[in-house]
Amino acid sequence: MIRTISTHGDRICVGDMTQSFIFLKYTKDRNELLMFADDSTPRYTTCGTLVDYQTIAGGDKFGNMFVLRLPDQLLDDGTATSSASTNSMEQSLWDANPVHGASNKLIQLNQYYIGDIMTSITKTSVVTGAKEVLLYSTIQGRIGIFLPMLTRSDVEFFQNL
Repeated sequence: MIRTISTHGDRICVGDMTQSFIFLKYTKDRNELLMFADDSTPRYTTCGTLVDYQTIAGGDKFGNMFVLRLPDQLLDDGTATSSASTNSMEQSLWDANPVHGASNKLIQLNQYYIGDIMTSITKTSVVTGAKEVLLYSTIQGRIGIFLPMLTRSDVEFFQNL
């Protein structure tokens, strides 16, 4: 039950309503989609957006916002660096267990309870030239942002505020 589809280059990230997010790679020469990473926690996904090439942010039907990232040891083709001699998508598919999904699992970076079901989330710049934020909306009409804090002084300012 596909809820969201996001692409970046030849990578496709699919958000399923009951199985969270799955990363796929499109191989043009074979014209096929290969699953190389998925989430180990089943989540009832309502929305999602790619933050960068390795990271996706999403929301679930229980009012949580979460950020997932691919493991650092993955190469651009979706294979792990640990198997130097058999570094191919076929080996990655061979290592996959149909019961446990893909051979690589997404890492949860954070999870935040916002108290309402998110209907959409997008990475955008609110003001031209400003840093990008994650802008979200909820089922009850709330609009909010997740603002990245880049310096320690930003964190201290908002804690004191």
